Amino acid sequence: MRADLHAIVQTALAGLPQAERTVHRQDRGDGIRLILPATVSPHTVIHPFLPDLAAALREHRKAAAPAARLRLRVAVHMGLLYRDAHGWAGAPLVHCARLLDAAPVRHALSATPHTNLIVAVSETIYRDVVRHAYGVDPTTYQQTTITEKETTATAWIHLPGQPTPREPTRASQTSPPQPQRMQ
Repeated sequence: MRADLHAIVQTALAGLPQAERTVHRQDRGDGIRLILPATVSPHTVIHPFLPDLAAALREHRKAAAPAARLRLRVAVHMGLLYRDAHGWAGAPLVHCARLLDAAPVRHALSATPHTNLIVAVSETIYRDVVRHAYGVDPTTYQQTTITEKETTATAWIHLPGQPTPREPTRASQTSPPQPQRMQ
């Protein structure tokens, strides 16, 4: 399954030729952390990388035995990192980890058993990329609040190709704003 995961991510990265050679991959055992250089625009992660990843997962699901099917949680955030003798570090990595592990993200994946991929984006990514509709429909993202360890933040959840299930314990969740068109 790890080999399949690496092949699927490699397939999706092929749509980002500028990133394919410069992306730092860190194997996390049951996942992969990707750190893209500042030369890769975050809107190319939202589109085409995430749709390409979803498509590769759908193809994998068709060929894999039920026990070997991959279901992924992906978190997207951006910010300045630094590298020292022990690897990459910085607050954006911590924030991304909190997004990935947040209860609303886990709930959305468990509530949709046929979903291959769930995406959680930070408020920064939603505000600066998604809401401007760079290749995506911002109304397919559901706003939520995450509370993980010392982090409380707004996040936006997206299930490619499906409506996002609402978390049952949060009656006060709001819908994402409708995109505005310039006249």
